Amino acid sequence: MPTLTLSTPAEREAHERLSDLVPWMAKPRDALRVQAAEIAIQLWLQDPAMTESVVRSKWFQDGTTAHEVDVLRRFADLASRSSAVAAMIAETPWFNDVVTERERDLFDLLARGDLSPSFLDEHPEDAGRFSDHLVRFFISALSGMTPGALATFERQPWFADGLAPLEAAFAIAVSRLPHDNPMLLRDLLQRRYIATRSTSLPLAGEVSLYLVQNSPIPDSEAILDRIEATARLMEEWLAAPFPTTDIILLLGDATAVDYGIYRGGHFGSHMRLTRYEYGVPSIPHETAHYYFQGVGETRWFVEGAAELTERYLDDAVDISVYVVDGPGDGPAPEEAPPPHAVSCLIDDGAQNIRHFDSMAHERHGVLIGDYCTYSLGEWFLTHLFDAIGPEALGAGLGHWYQQQESLAETFGQSRTWRVGLVDTDPDIPNPERVIYDSLSQAVPEHARDAFEKVYRELHGGVSGGPLDDIPDDVGDTIQTASPLSPGELVEGALEHAFDFDYFVFKATSGQKYELRFEHATPTSSLALYSMPLTNPYLGRQFYERWGTVLKRVTSASGDLTRGAVWVAPRSFRYYVAVQNFGGPPGPYRMSIVALKETPDDHGDSQATATEVTLLQPVEGTLEGEQDIDYFRFQPVEGQRFHVEVAPLEGEPPRVCVYNREGRATTGRSEDCSVRRDGGVVSFEWTAWSPYDFYLAVSGGTGVVSYTLLITPVEE
Repeated sequence: MPTLTLSTPAEREAHERLSDLVPWMAKPRDALRVQAAEIAIQLWLQDPAMTESVVRSKWFQDGTTAHEVDVLRRFADLASRSSAVAAMIAETPWFNDVVTERERDLFDLLARGDLSPSFLDEHPEDAGRFSDHLVRFFISALSGMTPGALATFERQPWFADGLAPLEAAFAIAVSRLPHDNPMLLRDLLQRRYIATRSTSLPLAGEVSLYLVQNSPIPDSEAILDRIEATARLMEEWLAAPFPTTDIILLLGDATAVDYGIYRGGHFGSHMRLTRYEYGVPSIPHETAHYYFQGVGETRWFVEGAAELTERYLDDAVDISVYVVDGPGDGPAPEEAPPPHAVSCLIDDGAQNIRHFDSMAHERHGVLIGDYCTYSLGEWFLTHLFDAIGPEALGAGLGHWYQQQESLAETFGQSRTWRVGLVDTDPDIPNPERVIYDSLSQAVPEHARDAFEKVYRELHGGVSGGPLDDIPDDVGDTIQTASPLSPGELVEGALEHAFDFDYFVFKATSGQKYELRFEHATPTSSLALYSMPLTNPYLGRQFYERWGTVLKRVTSASGDLTRGAVWVAPRSFRYYVAVQNFGGPPGPYRMSIVALKETPDDHGDSQATATEVTLLQPVEGTLEGEQDIDYFRFQPVEGQRFHVEVAPLEGEPPRVCVYNREGRATTGRSEDCSVRRDGGVVSFEWTAWSPYDFYLAVSGGTGVVSYTLLITPVEE
């Protein structure tokens, strides 16, 4: 057991006095408490009154976590540099209640000395104002400021003499602009227009609303009314106090000057939207994000909840917009397009949200700005709204919000980012499980079956949780992958909705392999990975996000799907995984077959690739569905190219560009499909390195003749 070292009579006296205030300090029972006690003793020797305020805090009295010790150590560093500022902070409610990343970041900023002494000296010594305005400005600014940007604000007279509430609101509103939009910041510092008012919300009490704009605000406009209406709806619907006492909106007027700003965004401390000729969209959506925050794998949920809130406020929640087939006995009009959410699933070959989440990320990367994440979330929550009723859904959303608050207190994570941190701390609950449990506990018994049906069919269900009672034939991780020999037929089973079966095999450089797979549900597939996967937390996220998917094969036909051909770029271990994304369990068959070499006009691998010259057309023929034609070219780094493959006969082939490691650099990693126009496959591509790249033409269903042409694009 670690012991507390007390070297001097002063330290022993400080320990005795502090033990009277904090019983556990008498005999700290673990290393973290010993560290906290040693820091507190040194603080006491410096300023007993300040230290008493700190140790009486709730978070210190009930023992300390590693995060709290880290924050305490940073506070002590600040106190050694500026005792007056530290003493003022020690009295503020936000420090005495719970410590989060906000305190840590603020202490680091103040301890570095980036803020001029004149600002702190001239700021009114009012702990409440210091906490409520100055601190929130720094916290907001830290996440978005460019180096040296703080000096820009310090040169403003209204900033240097301390921040009144209106000035603090403006400073928060523009705190990210030094990085995001310097031109808009310049104009706002020269001339700005602010509308503000206070209101009393039933649960949060007194709340101030601020609207900041770079042009005059029309007297007849009701933007603050719309913000207030959303805040009142959220409190009533979620039965939770509004998360802040200052609601701040920055409006960039783009009707006269093109600032190049995106439509909108929410930054935790404030909102930013754009004014267009037709008005200001998305005000309720961004206001709702004061409750619904987060990034990562559950972005579909927070964006969908914000979208649904706006519809609910406007009494426009309508399940009928998601009905693909029209009413009556006849077929729906052919010209009627499917809802956007359904189109997202169709475009990515996905059956539900969890399936889409993996397929789309694999093909397109992080989908933070992709509108599919918005429409899929609204689609799912609208169906729940219809199935269980608005009251139950609101209660479930309220449970989720309260759970996020609890997680922030427990793990000390910033509420803006914590949803995406599941893999940085294995103790943080699976966010998909948190969503399901929060919504589920609010569902009335008569609506239970409808709730589960919507969750199963539209969402796919929750992975993770205890699965020990479900026997598994093959390991769920690369560490437990089963060895596989080329040509071996595997007959296995997916035991549950999110079962992943991993295999490992040794491939030979330049060898052509055919992937064969059969399973009778469209949510399952066979994936081939090019590198070891790194996520050790079973059931937390889909593993393929940490590997490179070289090939993915789907099958719901009941027959062994063939024709998925892959050429190994090097001799190495590769992983294959049979994966289920929310579908029913069931048996599958799978094999990887090494194909024999056949006479060919162009090589089937990087080693035998045909070298091509820009602007010189090359003719080729795919002799069958197992044929792949490889072409090699060395580009100029940063040069953009237009690639065109025009089939002379047969169906349009698949085309993809690979780097030396065999990773696709354009198109989709599953089948390399790109835009097809009149039987011509064409796309533009930018070389991001000067090394050799390889273009592969494949996918013939018979004999396909084609012409390849690569043309540099003039900028």
